[in-house]
Formats: sequence, C-alpha cells, structure tokens
Amino acid sequence: MTARRRPRPRPGPGPERHPARASAAESVAAGLAHTSALCWASTSLTAAFRPELLADPYWDGLPFLRTDTLGIAAFAVAAVALPVAEFLRLRRPAVALPPDGPVIQSAAAALARSATWLATALVGYLSLNAVTHPETLAVRATHLAPWPTEALLRVLALAVCAVAATAARHTSAPRTRPSRTPQREGVQWAADRT
Repeated sequence: MTARRRPRPRPGPGPERHPARASAAESVAAGLAHTSALCWASTSLTAAFRPELLADPYWDGLPFLRTDTLGIAAFAVAAVALPVAEFLRLRRPAVALPPDGPVIQSAAAALARSATWLATALVGYLSLNAVTHPETLAVRATHLAPWPTEALLRVLALAVCAVAATAARHTSAPRTRPSRTPQREGVQWAADRT
C-alpha cells in the first residue's frame, strides 16, 4: 500500500498570501488617515475660532507652511488614506463582507463609508463656521481656488453625505436570496393562486 500525498494548496494573490504585509499596509493607512483627520480638525478649529491665524504657519519649525494650506492637504490625505484603510480592512477574512467576493464591492463600500465620514466632518466644520462667523459663508472656501463659497461647499458636502451614506448601507447589505414562506397544510397563499 502506497501513501498518496495530497498536493499543497497554492496561496492565491489576495492578502492571505502575505497576511503580515496586508496587516501592516492596513495599519499604516489607518494611522495616516487618523493623523490626517486629526490635523484637519485642528486647523478647522483654528478657522472657526481664530480665522485671522490661518495665514500663519501651523508650526514655527516649518515657517513656509500656512495653517489653512496644511488643513487642505491633511483633508486630501485623509480622503485617500481612509478608503484605502477601509478597503484593506474589508478584504480581511474575518470581516462581514466576504473577502473572496468581488473586489469592486469592497472598494465601493470603502469609498462610500469614507466619503460619509469626510462629508459629515466637513458639514460639521462649516456649520460651526456659520455659527461663529456667518459672514464667511459668502467667502470662497479656500485660498487655493476661487470657487466654491463656504455656503455652497456645505450644501455639496450634505449631498455627498446623503449619496455616500446610502451607498455605504447598500454595499453592506447581505446578498441573500429571499426564501419562500413555507405553506402550511391546507392553506394556499394568494401568490400561488395565479
């Protein structure tokens, strides 16, 4: 009697092939997203309560870096790092979305969830500005571009939040087929009569 050897399964191209690398990439992206969002929040508080300080350096060690410019850059970094971190999290085997499911589903869920959080933060910041100094609602939102105004940006962020929250909920809904209600003995359902 000869013993047959089972062939070893070959690892696929996904994160399970190098779990330590995938975990490290997810951790770096999450840390970068968190730090960038925190930096943006600190510049937003400056903008809300001391707008005259926005043209000043964020830190004296980098005198060329304006506070408002850093806030814009931090928001942009968070807008990239947050969906990347969420996408990598969703591709882990222990998460609700199946890791072997379509990559586009994980990407859509990651983008939708990230856009929801970023748009919510932006609406909160602009609403705080509307309370503390409402005269800036008619002013352009950033020194980098002449458009949009703070008031328009707040409305656009609300619209993005509505669409993104809807998409986030839709992409996280379970994909199961509805089962037919079992018929009780002697009862014929209306749908079966036709």
